[in-house]
Amino acid sequence: MRNSCSYHAGRSDAKSMVITSSRGFTSVPGGGSLQGGGMPKFRDRLPLDRSMDMKFKRAIELHRAGDPAQASLLYAEILESEPHHPDALHLLGVTETQLGQAESGLGWIVRSLAVNPHQPVAIANQGNALLALNRAAEALCSYEQALCLMPDYLLAVLGRGNALGVLGRQEEALSSFDRALGLAPDFVPALGGRASALQKLGRYADSLAAYDRAIDLMPRSPRRTSVEASRFAASVSTPRPCSASSEPCNSIQAMPKHS
Repeated sequence: MRNSCSYHAGRSDAKSMVITSSRGFTSVPGGGSLQGGGMPKFRDRLPLDRSMDMKFKRAIELHRAGDPAQASLLYAEILESEPHHPDALHLLGVTETQLGQAESGLGWIVRSLAVNPHQPVAIANQGNALLALNRAAEALCSYEQALCLMPDYLLAVLGRGNALGVLGRQEEALSSFDRALGLAPDFVPALGGRASALQKLGRYADSLAAYDRAIDLMPRSPRRTSVEASRFAASVSTPRPCSASSEPCNSIQAMPKHS
């Protein structure tokens, strides 16, 4: 699963779609934002008859709405009629990964890439499944391969940072998160990843500032509590002088109040 292509920053007009679920951010082929509406455009999709096409669109709608379980049933039904359909294979793998079945999800995505290996979104989602299986080195290869095909693919840049962080390569992880924020300054997952990398690098004040920025951007998100907890854990572990001698000690700092 390794590739010979190395990551490089570049410009691309290619966009991705983002499905937000309790398990994080996952991408689907197409342009625009799932939260902004509009159906994805599957340029490499194999022809389906009208009933299958309607079923595929319905599956995408369910997936977009945060119901991967129901979407997966429809993707599976489509594959009964079109067993080599790359998008249905890919998105069934995405739903399986979102539902906590990353091993199965990886298998479906690999099958999709066997049909059409030039799918940067599917390659990045392969990385997501590998990362969920604690195979961070292989995940990193997938993200970098996706970035070779689509250099400004936001979710692959994010995934690369996550994989590097798991591998303990915090400076490189920070660079990836900064790259993601250059593409999307208010992208909360990149802010969270950046905050974590900064904390591990001992840049505590910068880490807390990144957490605060992330919290401010998600006033009504169900994930806000998790980010606040991470911020509090970072504040507890932040060394600060105990005396005039400036010897560091750990002291719990109050969490800022965010309205």
